[in-house]
Amino acid sequence: MRMTRRNVRRLAAAGAIACGAWSAAAENVHASDGAAGPVAGAPDPDRAALVMIEFQNEWLAEDGGLRFLIEDEAEFEAAVDGGREALASAREAGMPVVHVGLRFSEGYPELRPAEHGLRAAIPRAGTWLAESEGAAFHEDFQPAAGELVPRGRNGASGFAGSDLDALLRERGIETLYLAGFALHVCVESTLREAHDLGYAAVVLEDATAAFNEEQRDYVLKHIVHHFGQAISNETFTERVAAFETAKERGTEASVGASDAAGPHGSAARRAPADRAARGMERLRSLDEAGASRVMESLGRSAPRLAGFARDFAFGESYDPSLLSVRERQIATIAALASMGGAEPQLRWHVNAGLNVGLSRAEVIELLTHTAVYAGFPRAINGVMAAEAVFTERDAAAGGAGWETEASPGPAAERGVQAETAAPGGAD
Repeated sequence: MRMTRRNVRRLAAAGAIACGAWSAAAENVHASDGAAGPVAGAPDPDRAALVMIEFQNEWLAEDGGLRFLIEDEAEFEAAVDGGREALASAREAGMPVVHVGLRFSEGYPELRPAEHGLRAAIPRAGTWLAESEGAAFHEDFQPAAGELVPRGRNGASGFAGSDLDALLRERGIETLYLAGFALHVCVESTLREAHDLGYAAVVLEDATAAFNEEQRDYVLKHIVHHFGQAISNETFTERVAAFETAKERGTEASVGASDAAGPHGSAARRAPADRAARGMERLRSLDEAGASRVMESLGRSAPRLAGFARDFAFGESYDPSLLSVRERQIATIAALASMGGAEPQLRWHVNAGLNVGLSRAEVIELLTHTAVYAGFPRAINGVMAAEAVFTERDAAAGGAGWETEASPGPAAERGVQAETAAPGGAD
């Protein structure tokens, strides 16, 4: 290949391909089949989600910054149409939808400087800038009200640096149906990490495309089966129909139970149990082992107090539509450190914060900041409590050592915040 200016630009943009980092829509945000392992049959209702990767103008607009990389326009257009079909099917059935996008600030401060790879190619190509038209979701794929748009992504995988894992775990999602671009980079990277994080990952082969047919066929034939499976849109539609049917059965059963309870219904009697279950589920989403340990310990001496903490603090007051689980941990850590005398609770929430997306550096900065308002002794005590948590985690991981950058954890020690998509899904 001659190193003409066009070819240099082509190589730079090729690296930038659908690396799908920092997702978007300032006003949009949060929100497969079965458990980990081969997926067969209909998805478990409420535990599957459609993940739309980079349905943005850099790819989809005719003058998009990366459109020239597409060598097979017919295949690409078919994948876009397949994405429309999959999205319509999921929405009709009420299946959760996640829009994984890419947006960077001017100067790309979210990317650590590099000489090679995507972190070098993206700034050179000048793509995915937050205020640009290219970074906007395409008009046919705008997030709808209540659909999820993770934030913080800084790598090829949809999970890299983002709060995607925390959002999915918070909602009990276990299976991910993947659609988008480019198949051999960002879709594949997301597939691999989804598998490693314990999700059942399924690629929608009719709703994704690479640059050419050879790349597409290689991924589908030689890569996907190591980390999940690939299915057609037809199969996906059948599974979504089963999802919708199961959901309707669940609704009918709920209504029937209410009617059988008599004229006053059963809502009042179900509410405490609902709060308890919801509270325990949220506790476990923060710290699977620690939640049970704390509740059992407190429950032995003060069962009513344990119930109050579980049912009210976690079952009632946690509203993910207003604050993400990550944002809520930031507020909790700051409050506990500032009030002082609550180091056991502070240590638990520091650990939970790391589990749902905070990096160690962010925890230390947060605690340092409290010195301005709560005083140096409480800030120092908070840092010491955090250090104890870091030491425990390192010991459990085999002495990995203290790091200042976000690093993978039980629920990914990385990410930023998320919000609930506004009606109409403004980007």
